[in-house]
Amino acid sequence: MKKKIVAIVEARLNSKRLPNKVLKKIRGKEILKIILERLKYSKKIDSIVVAITKNKKDNKLENFLKKNKFNFYRGSEKNIINRIIGAGDEYNADIIIRLTGDNPLVDPKMIDYMLNFYLKDRNIDYLTNNNFGDLKKRKIAMGLDVSIFKLNKLRIVEKLIKNLKGKKIFREYPTLYFYTLGKKNFKIKNIKLPQKFILDRKYRLTVDTIQDFKFFSILFFYLKNEKKYFSITKIKKVLLKYPLLYKINNKVTQYKPKFR
Repeated sequence: MKKKIVAIVEARLNSKRLPNKVLKKIRGKEILKIILERLKYSKKIDSIVVAITKNKKDNKLENFLKKNKFNFYRGSEKNIINRIIGAGDEYNADIIIRLTGDNPLVDPKMIDYMLNFYLKDRNIDYLTNNNFGDLKKRKIAMGLDVSIFKLNKLRIVEKLIKNLKGKKIFREYPTLYFYTLGKKNFKIKNIKLPQKFILDRKYRLTVDTIQDFKFFSILFFYLKNEKKYFSITKIKKVLLKYPLLYKINNKVTQYKPKFR
């Protein structure tokens, strides 16, 4: 029987550094809508779901998703593992692609490439492309991160962290346990991507601050003549053509979760 593949995009309006960022517009279109439209170009994803919180502030986000006929699920604000499991159950997922609502250039063709790799090796429990969160060793730009895992493996993680003293951080960062305390319990893999998917890690393709938002506003201006989907190769060409562009947000500090 074919396994159902569900992309789950975590999103909320109560972000600390840039509130309401997922609904901020870049050239007239909400960041979250840009992400969801790009994901539709995947040939492997069966369903796309936005996992939002039960916080009243996200009522506005629910209305936006309903209006645009996007799938969504509402769950715990702090316990994101539980929210992902809830969304996975709601949409009958077997395999989860975990994404976040602040990465406008997540690439559907990269996701399909990773899924093909993942599906060929049934022993892999957790597959990622960001070198397990190591900011110094990662080969790709921040914001192109993709994680793939089986829903039942995340259920195991939820049980394993239940009695941990520092369980809060693992609930907030759902895949952290796989490649830290749990790396002996799971088969984990960092994929080596072909060059067409590689964009230097000096670039920040994520939206956490107003500097990031300014960067994207200008980048999308240069991409204005492109179709709804534009490849990493095209993005790379623009960034190389305008080499000072990355300096708009290259000083932004990327938060790294600490579990000890």
